[in-house]
Amino acid sequence: MALNVKKSLMKAQALTRKGEVGAAMAQYQAILDSYPQNRAAREGLAQLEAAPKRAKRLPERREVEHMLGLLHAGQLQQSLDLARKAARAFPDQPLFHNIAGTALSGLGQPEAAIDALRQAITLQPDYAEAYQNLGGVYSSLARHREAIDAFRQALHYGADPRETSGNLLYELAKTCDWQAMEQVRAALPPGTVAGLGGNPFKMLAIEDSAPQQLDRARAHARALCTSRAADIPVRTTGERVRVGYFSPDFRGHAVSYLMARVFELHDRSDFEIHAFSLIPVDEDDPMRQRIGRAVDQFHDVASLKDEQVASLTREHEIDIAVDLAGYTKGARPAIFAHRAAPIQINYLGYPGTMGAPFMDYLMADPVVITPAQREHYSECILYLPHCYQANDDTRETGASEVSREQEGLPVDGFVFCCFNNNYKIGPEEFAIWMRLLHAVEDSVLWLMQSHVLSRDALRSQAQSHGIDPQRLVFAQPRPLQQHLERQQLADLFLDTFIYNAHTTASDALRAGLPVLTVPGESFASRVAASLVQAVGMPELVCASPAEYEARALALATDRASLAALRGKLRKERATAPLFDSARSTADIESAYHLAVQRLRNGLAPADLRVSGDEGPARPT
Repeated sequence: MALNVKKSLMKAQALTRKGEVGAAMAQYQAILDSYPQNRAAREGLAQLEAAPKRAKRLPERREVEHMLGLLHAGQLQQSLDLARKAARAFPDQPLFHNIAGTALSGLGQPEAAIDALRQAITLQPDYAEAYQNLGGVYSSLARHREAIDAFRQALHYGADPRETSGNLLYELAKTCDWQAMEQVRAALPPGTVAGLGGNPFKMLAIEDSAPQQLDRARAHARALCTSRAADIPVRTTGERVRVGYFSPDFRGHAVSYLMARVFELHDRSDFEIHAFSLIPVDEDDPMRQRIGRAVDQFHDVASLKDEQVASLTREHEIDIAVDLAGYTKGARPAIFAHRAAPIQINYLGYPGTMGAPFMDYLMADPVVITPAQREHYSECILYLPHCYQANDDTRETGASEVSREQEGLPVDGFVFCCFNNNYKIGPEEFAIWMRLLHAVEDSVLWLMQSHVLSRDALRSQAQSHGIDPQRLVFAQPRPLQQHLERQQLADLFLDTFIYNAHTTASDALRAGLPVLTVPGESFASRVAASLVQAVGMPELVCASPAEYEARALALATDRASLAALRGKLRKERATAPLFDSARSTADIESAYHLAVQRLRNGLAPADLRVSGDEGPARPT
């Protein structure tokens, strides 16, 4: 069998980085035996032969593995200290700079991380892993062009396309470069699941495939969480059920805007509520203060290791641990791998399955998870009767203090809008939007500006569809309340397909703005359908993109029908389940009681349904 020179060179280089000099020299020699003129092999062997004593003084493999183990376990400072010490002793070894850069990124020092990773690449220009890590740092800084370049280099030098392609696709989606995304997909080896092994959150807006989302989630869970604590004894007393909510977002964030009222309305005769903050939060943040007042105990666990957090939770004898983050930014799923509570629930923050054996339940509703898609969720399902999404009915949307003119909108023209993040926009719905602009004279499309690159790309795409780019109006940043109120200036919200509007949709409905949507196959693509039905507007759910386009055109050309639709929405939202916080809280509590009762009866988790008709269930 012919020698694969590229793979053999990569293996030799990897052995060199690990300090296995003899094995590296043997690998280079094997290449030269078949290809005597191979320059890279000759130079690699020569370097090792020229300084054998120094090469052999590299840290032993077990030391390097210890350094990497600390890194993967989240002990970033310890890993960084060891990597820097090794880099000072052996400044020409790229591995130690790569480890240092990765640790610095996790410690919130992105510029220092970039310097370290660039040093690794200078020492080894084909270092795929360093390019991959560099792309991640650039992504965290919203330096999308540089992130794209880094991920492309990683792929070029042999990075696993199952993970790296997902990172690259996500960055290209951030810039709305749909043509480049198709090229990346086309270049994938046959049978490759893009993004497999990486954070599955990044692929939610890229592909509407519940089976592949489950595969990605399972792969990610295996990679992140390899340990699991023993089962926890179940409390059988008549005391209140203790619920712990875990989140990095107990601050001015969408998750807290949705959940704050639930915390306040929990029945304290039945429940004791704890909040576990996974990242440092400014104590002066108004939402942090509100949540602190609403719960029985607020725990800042940002400085604790995952296992320590799980241990603290067990000390407080928490019955139900609710993960409000999943695989989103700041999430710490390893806490739940250590078994923080006898019942562990994935809820709200991550719209999909976590694919993790240690998550017992996923809170959902019959719209976001249909019978046909049920098999693609690893958790047992706690079905709420109306809509899985909690809301805060104390939030008011007053009259807008700004005019259409101030927002750059036509006074009398029709205003289509979509306030989703730009990365959620796909070419299929965008083509529909452009046809609507063609068909409706003096209409505009009002969008949020996520990034200047996506703004320019979308305007360029509009021009390619024969639409004046200036008919795409980009909303400038406003304080949240002002943004909620200015939505009343729009006529119709056009939803995205693969990843719907979620909190954005409920905000629009609260403002009296109809949201037209097409449900897909996965959780993230069915949320808006759940929301509009829970607000009493099933006519806003379209069976296909063609129906979506026809319905939007009909509403845009029949102002009387649109006015009637908006009038119905204003009437329905006053009594609809979506904005009835007390009803939603009672349904959530019923779900908790059903899960606790099953546990206390010695039964394994199973799909459970809350009817919503007879009031909160109570344990017997």
